[in-house]
Amino acid sequence: MYRSTPYPFQSFKSTLSKRKKLHYQINELIIENFGVFDDYTDAETVWLTMKAKGIELSISSFYNRLKELVEEGFMEKKPNGYNKFVYKVAAIKSHK
Repeated sequence: MYRSTPYPFQSFKSTLSKRKKLHYQINELIIENFGVFDDYTDAETVWLTMKAKGIELSISSFYNRLKELVEEGFMEKKPNGYNKFVYKVAAIKSHK
C-alpha cells in the first residue's frame, strides 16, 4: 500500500497557493511514474519517461524533487554501484 498524496496537510489542500499546488502536482507525477515499476528503478529512466509524455521538468529539478520525496518518506532510495542510486515508491507502514 502506498501513501496517497505528497500534500503535507491534506485538509488544507484547497488553501495552498497556485505555485505550491503545482509543486505538489509535479511531486505526485513523479510518484505516479515511479509507481508503474514493480522494483527499484533508476531516476534517469523515470525522468526520460516523463519527458516522453510531454512533462517539462529539467533533470536537476527532477533530482531536487526526488531528494525531497526521499526525505519526506514518499520514496525509498538505495545504492546500486558506485555513485549510482535506484528508487521506488515507499510503502505505508502500519502502526500496530
